[in-house]
Amino acid sequence: MERNPYESLLQKTSYLFEDKVLELSLLKRVSEILGYILDLDLFYKMFINILLEEIGAENCSFMVMDTETDKLLLKIARGRNDDGAFFDHPRDSKVMFSLGEGVAGKAASIKKMILVNDVSKDKRFQRRKTHTPIGSLISCPLTFHGKVLGVINLSHSQPHAFSRNSKRVMELLCAFVSSTIGNGIEYIKEKDKEKFNAMFEGVRLPIMLIDPETCSIIDCNKYTEDWLGYRKNELVNIEHVFSVLSPKCRDKAEQMLDEIMKKNRSDCYEISFIKRNGSMNIGEVDGAIIDYQGRDVVQIT
Repeated sequence: MERNPYESLLQKTSYLFEDKVLELSLLKRVSEILGYILDLDLFYKMFINILLEEIGAENCSFMVMDTETDKLLLKIARGRNDDGAFFDHPRDSKVMFSLGEGVAGKAASIKKMILVNDVSKDKRFQRRKTHTPIGSLISCPLTFHGKVLGVINLSHSQPHAFSRNSKRVMELLCAFVSSTIGNGIEYIKEKDKEKFNAMFEGVRLPIMLIDPETCSIIDCNKYTEDWLGYRKNELVNIEHVFSVLSPKCRDKAEQMLDEIMKKNRSDCYEISFIKRNGSMNIGEVDGAIIDYQGRDVVQIT
């Protein structure tokens, strides 16, 4: 018996309406957690919980882009019925993909979502040792101003578990949260920079930041200028920090820098500095590795 065309149209319209209701419901749920964006770790966990509850995936993972290595590192992995794992330092997870490697790496490299209906028939999928069987997979990159922040992965043990609507909803949600996360990261960085600058200039001790590879001076505070008699622009244009040390202290300074690089900090060393007028200042110097504008540098105080 031929189906009534009006009945078919009504059913199609009903499906579209249900899809839109789902999209609006998801957007509403995600909007409700935007207030947690300044605590990114908590935001990531809450977002993944929403995805697992609403999209129909059995497992979800979030991989962050490590700017130093250009690799995707596992940050969170969670199944629908477990508490999962969370890595404060993603490199500790030892799960990583280079750009273009695996489905997640490919999605990051092309900056587009990839839906794999059957991983057994897709050469991009890399089967690794895992307690989680994977039959189908969605990998969706989070991008902000053209840069990849990370990749959200949803998986199911059965092939063809995700519909076209699942893909469209994921695209919508990931586009929505990408700008939120990107702006949150920028805001946090700016606030961290303000805190660092306040501390840097507020400490009543000379502080220098040294490039660990070239030993050149990257930055210094006002007390360093006063103590050595140089302006900051003069110090940062000196070839390396040894130029302002007594030649007799070079071996000791190299030993201190080596200790910092190996142990992440050093004991206190007595080192003589040459002031701009040629006289000497003796300082008790210690150091440590700190994060400065997204990279590791040596701070000596």
